[in-house]
Amino acid sequence: MKKIVTLEDALKRVEELEKENVELRAELEYYRNRKLSGRQKHNAK
Repeated sequence: MKKIVTLEDALKRVEELEKENVELRAELEYYRNRKLSGRQKHNAK
């Protein structure tokens, strides 16, 4: 990773990271909400 010199470069990098963060949060939400397949334990019984 290169060193950020100017304020404009820093703001561009922040914008890129925020966009990446939104994408990763959406992916994480997908994995949290999906149903697990396969045999499930019946702990409540």
